Amino acid sequence: VFEIVIHKKAEKKINSFGPEIKEWIKNKLREFSKDPFAFDVKKIEDAGEIPKYRLRIGDYRAIFIIDYDS
Repeated sequence: VFEIVIHKKAEKKINSFGPEIKEWIKNKLREFSKDPFAFDVKKIEDAGEIPKYRLRIGDYRAIFIIDYDS
């Protein structure tokens, strides 16, 4: 299981949604933490030195990195 750390700006955005959408996104992120690559994940090209990925959650996108050293 991976630990998910949500950036302050992303957390603020998630909290601005209604309760149903907010809970749906949080549930998806919990599922995601069990196996990140079982979902619609794509590597972001030209993302810089640290590989970044995007996770599609309905109409929303989560941008993330994976830190295997933690």
